[in-house]
Amino acid sequence: MSSSMSFERKVSSPQSWEQADPPRAHQIHHHHHPAGGLGHHALLDQEPTELSVLLSHSRNSCSPPAISTPARPRLATFLLCLLVPTVFVCVALSPLALFFSLFPLTVVIGLPIWLSSTILLVISLAWIPYLLFAQDDLPSQSSLLLPFSPIKVLRIVSTLVKHVIIVLRSNWLEIMLDYSYRKIIVIGRNRRTKPAIVSRDIIYAYSDNSRRRNKRLDVYLPPSFSANTARAPVLVFIHPGGWRWFHKSLFLQLGLRLRRLGFCVVIPDFTKFPEGRCEQSARDIRCALRWVSRSIGEYGGDAHRIFLAGHGSGAHLALLTVLESSVAQCLEEYGYPGDAPPAAGVFSHGNGHISSHELELPHIEGMILLSGIYDPIHQLRAEARVGCHQFLALRRALGPSHAITLQNSPAHLLHWAQNFLLPRHLPPKFLIIHGGEDRNVAILQSHFLSTLLENINRHIGSDDQSSCYSPEDAGSSHGGAPKAELKVRFTPLKHLDHLGTLFSLLIADGPHQRQFGYSKLIVDEILSLVG
Repeated sequence: MSSSMSFERKVSSPQSWEQADPPRAHQIHHHHHPAGGLGHHALLDQEPTELSVLLSHSRNSCSPPAISTPARPRLATFLLCLLVPTVFVCVALSPLALFFSLFPLTVVIGLPIWLSSTILLVISLAWIPYLLFAQDDLPSQSSLLLPFSPIKVLRIVSTLVKHVIIVLRSNWLEIMLDYSYRKIIVIGRNRRTKPAIVSRDIIYAYSDNSRRRNKRLDVYLPPSFSANTARAPVLVFIHPGGWRWFHKSLFLQLGLRLRRLGFCVVIPDFTKFPEGRCEQSARDIRCALRWVSRSIGEYGGDAHRIFLAGHGSGAHLALLTVLESSVAQCLEEYGYPGDAPPAAGVFSHGNGHISSHELELPHIEGMILLSGIYDPIHQLRAEARVGCHQFLALRRALGPSHAITLQNSPAHLLHWAQNFLLPRHLPPKFLIIHGGEDRNVAILQSHFLSTLLENINRHIGSDDQSSCYSPEDAGSSHGGAPKAELKVRFTPLKHLDHLGTLFSLLIADGPHQRQFGYSKLIVDEILSLVG
């Protein structure tokens, strides 16, 4: 790569997180934004022109200031109170008016009522998600973001209907009943037993502002937990939710099922939009992983066997957190390709010494990535085509600008670093699973990621190596030690959709799934990865 890179020293202001970390390993600024059609490599068509490494000399320094979230505009609240009952009225009135419009005597009254109620229903369905989720981070409370284009309104309603159909076709009712049973019977009855199945709401990061903002996690103890038994491998699951929704307690089925398979399962909560952006989420995940490294032995877990997993936006955050740390370690050890190796522990570039200890993570043995978003620009353009990008959180949580979204793209970071990123700085094992019928996140995202990871092995083994590679990294055909390689396994599952990959981990195969058996297949893949 021929683009010139520079390091600049940026010190974030101290805040109240006692164990939080600086959020960024890098900032990639594009002076030219790709435009035009949506090729899968569209975000890679420009080389980064600047690399900035955030640092802090204190463990208490953390991310940029959090988003100020003003109260919902009064007009938005008023419209919500007006449109929600309107939907119910129109749902009841529209078919009734259509029925009366079929008769000659009532067609004069029935047809106009049917047309007006249908139009009002469509507009209401398109506006309600905007009023609920698109008003965060607006310039002022006097402004409202609403769709007025008829084509855009129809696209939004069409997308909402498709997603409702996907949910109804899934085993959502079985999931809800199973969740209620396990929360009330399994967890509730087990609270007084020793040892408990789960240790809940353990604080892994404190805030001086309020107890409510303390970051917590749940630990599902392995089934054979005792002082005399061998430590269980640890699986840290970063839950999905589009960077803004859901709570760790909603995934207790996953924790209970994986603990029965012999894991010590950790499910943390982390900062979500609009409380913070992607930088704060990655900071919290780093802090949770450090807590696991220090304290998981008390819960029967093996701190030397940590596996990091995630689904959807959780897979994006998990991978981004690991890649930031890996790139920072590689650059600290060797410097940018062509530069002399820097002094131990610091970068000496420009006007300051840059420490990367804030981005350090414990050793992660493997990653399990399910239906993840690794190319946010590709995903953002897909959302824009159906009119949902303004009320979904991707653009605002990872951006809001195009350049900042790029720097929060695992695919972009991996592509930029593939010529000098060393396999030994990454987790040695990757399991990537994606459903072939996923309409939310294209399966090409996972295929592209597996290709980028495999390219790291090819670059290490090529003769034309970057100057940052040492002989032990490249291996030796003259009797040296064998080179380290990533073990990447991409498993596409033909008949699974976006929710299917997650639901397959929550509960075992149901009667409607036995012809495919994907739940057992995914579990077998995970157990094979762990070994």
